[in-house]
Amino acid sequence: MVDAGRFLVTRAYTKIEQRLFAALLAFCWLEVRARGFSRVCAAFASPAMLRMYKHMGFRITTLGPARFYWGRDRFPILFDTPASAPTLLERWRPDDRAA
Repeated sequence: MVDAGRFLVTRAYTKIEQRLFAALLAFCWLEVRARGFSRVCAAFASPAMLRMYKHMGFRITTLGPARFYWGRDRFPILFDTPASAPTLLERWRPDDRAA
């Protein structure tokens, strides 16, 4: 199990359909797998981040009630990456027509 911790993307890059954030998550997943791990959790995900992860195509399991942390209610979560893979591949596949 690996803790994904907090991710930060500066506001100037948040309007690019979350592509920069998706690339950051993808790179993290490659590093997780390279080290022999297969499960990822996050200790403090805000409701807004939960919505974004789900919008991106992740299947998320909330592991417990929210706790107030850094000025907001945040939830402990588990990313179900294997179950998310088909949706992630479909949603984030490069557009073949753009080439």
